Amino acid sequence: SNTLYSMYRFYSSGYIDEYGQVNMLKHFPHYTLDIKGENINRLYFGCLDYIGGDISLKEVIDKVYQKDSGNLLSTPNWGGYQDNDIDITPLYGLEYSNYMIEKINGEDGYFKFDGFRYKPCGKIYMNTGIGEFYGNRKDFIMEVCSLFEEADLGVGFIC
Repeated sequence: SNTLYSMYRFYSSGYIDEYGQVNMLKHFPHYTLDIKGENINRLYFGCLDYIGGDISLKEVIDKVYQKDSGNLLSTPNWGGYQDNDIDITPLYGLEYSNYMIEKINGEDGYFKFDGFRYKPCGKIYMNTGIGEFYGNRKDFIMEVCSLFEEADLGVGFIC
């Protein structure tokens, strides 16, 4: 999936970007929309959330890629995009979510979109879900990195 490849790119980069910062958002899918008003500012953003789970990479490959890791590895070779990524990510504990941070007269409010409306939630940032995923799924991340590293030729992947 696109997110598995993003995971590999982020963790194999040593986490640090060219400016010396930990930049998860450089590799993982997200969006932002900042709307500023006279007394109210709203930041809308979408990012990956950690939802739990303990499936192995092998189980993901068996279920989604017809038990062939080459089907996963071949996509980056041709610069492709897998449109089913949104369906694959929940298998290993991530899902795409939409949020809003609303600032009214200097007070911040945090809201999560539930499919119909924004509901109050705890403090959230765009990298919170990836950070929680890393804290809970290190073995899975190592499996992903090992798979891509073993097949990486620098200019493509052996499938």
